[in-house]
Amino acid sequence: AEGWEGEFNQAMPSWTYEKYVPAGDGTNDLGGRFYIYEWDEDFPADGKAYAEKLMKEKGFQDMGYIWSKAEASDIPGGWLVKGECIDKSDAEAKPEKAFVTKIGGCTCRGSGFKTDELYNEAIAACQSMKP
Repeated sequence: AEGWEGEFNQAMPSWTYEKYVPAGDGTNDLGGRFYIYEWDEDFPADGKAYAEKLMKEKGFQDMGYIWSKAEASDIPGGWLVKGECIDKSDAEAKPEKAFVTKIGGCTCRGSGFKTDELYNEAIAACQSMKP
């Protein structure tokens, strides 16, 4: 994905992709981040069941986070859940756009995007994965 920098995390094992954007003061801020890793067979295989679990089980996908909205749709090779999540460990946290997709044996997920454009870029990058 253009402008996204990837790094492999040996301990997880997973890929983390980040994109930095100008902050307006001559520095750069993190504009968004997404992760790619092997599908966990313990997860619900169906997109709708996965979306339901995201909204019901705090910390299911990310420690301390729960989804307030989650809509599943089928995509070529798998499914995509789009919605919003919130960090329940931070009393001042605001909902942020989030997504998770399963394509073949891979999971790709992200949240905390500064703009809709970055959110959509990350989703497109994940959807370009080959199963």
